[in-house]
Amino acid sequence: MTTAQAEALKLSGRDKDRAQIAEPVATFLSLLTKEIDHTLLAYSTRAAEDARIEEFILLGGGAGLPEAGMYFREHYDVPTTVFDDDHQLLPPLSLTLQPQAGLAMPVALGLALRPVGRRALGLDFRREEFALRKSYEEIRGQLLSVAGVVALLVGLSLFDLYYHLHTKELHYAQLQRQVETLFRDTFPDVRRTGNELAQARDKLREIETNLKGVGTLSGPQGSALEMLRELSVRLPQNLQVKITDLTISTEGISISGETLSFDGVDNLKKAFASSAYFDEVKVAQARAGTGGKGVEFKVAITLKKS
Repeated sequence: MTTAQAEALKLSGRDKDRAQIAEPVATFLSLLTKEIDHTLLAYSTRAAEDARIEEFILLGGGAGLPEAGMYFREHYDVPTTVFDDDHQLLPPLSLTLQPQAGLAMPVALGLALRPVGRRALGLDFRREEFALRKSYEEIRGQLLSVAGVVALLVGLSLFDLYYHLHTKELHYAQLQRQVETLFRDTFPDVRRTGNELAQARDKLREIETNLKGVGTLSGPQGSALEMLRELSVRLPQNLQVKITDLTISTEGISISGETLSFDGVDNLKKAFASSAYFDEVKVAQARAGTGGKGVEFKVAITLKKS
């Protein structure tokens, strides 16, 4: 979009437009408050102990953001107003300007008053002192020129440092948003997020712990999946069995279920005992089912260690 379109969007009061630029506006205001915090910290080291901030008056083009007043009011907990024509910097004349120009006028006025203040160093034009003062002013002017060049170089260096830090902060904020988006896409069941990187590591450790259940067991039998396959292969094809619980661990296998008869339980025990991976197969429990239908059983299998 053009600069004019971007400016109109920036100052629009429509909820749809505010939502469209909410993220960059929040980032801008957050970075700005960090700079102000540094300024206030430097001021507090030289101010009186009872000195405190009583009011914020927002100036400049950014003060036109609808979110600015509420943001600073909540962040610093002090009354906050936006500069307008009623402030009358030059009483009794008001700043009758085009819309939004009033916000930028105090900045321009401050810059304009700087050379006025510097020229206000009164000169004594009395004849007996004029030559000495003129020489003094020439030397002073040269020193100010040198100091100005040094200040300019220092200012450019500080601006370069600030620019790089500002760019890195924006890049870091962008990476943080990308990490959060990736985390939510990967773990949609997590409702509250804070330190996404630490939470992701915890989730991965949890997944690794769960995967250990299907990893290699101690002994020659292989993985838990191999044990599940072995049970399926050994299960007699003509035997009707309903498995209600199956637990596979490094200690052994526990199977609970139902079959039609006690002979079926005995056949199941013999079938599992024929496996080269199982050391011992015991029927831990066998009883008539509820209502006298079928037989409920529990089989415990010990795995071979070597």
